[in-house]
Amino acid sequence: MEKSTLLSLTIAIVGIVVLQASQGIKYTPVSIEHLNVNCKGEVEIKGEVANTFHSNKGNYIGIVSEKGFEVPVILNERKIIPGDQVKILGRASKYREDCFLFPDQVKIKKRR
Repeated sequence: MEKSTLLSLTIAIVGIVVLQASQGIKYTPVSIEHLNVNCKGEVEIKGEVANTFHSNKGNYIGIVSEKGFEVPVILNERKIIPGDQVKILGRASKYREDCFLFPDQVKIKKRR
């Protein structure tokens, strides 16, 4: 086999493996209350966007609430506004003292 053919085949195989791995992520449905206590892993939450703002670093952040509990979420879509009902699949992680959710997918369930 030529080097260019072998390189192309290797890149294609690596791409397929990465695609399969990313599709295999399992999100665990949790409440926001549970998320604030156990802030780790791939999770699924549902709630209402209570507030949105831009951080000092320019990130668009939404505060998602459920039953009096809140979690900040880094949002890529500026079309998400307070009052939206959302379902978020993402990775939970501590940042400074707070639990943050870094979404892989955000679905707007219902607009106000």
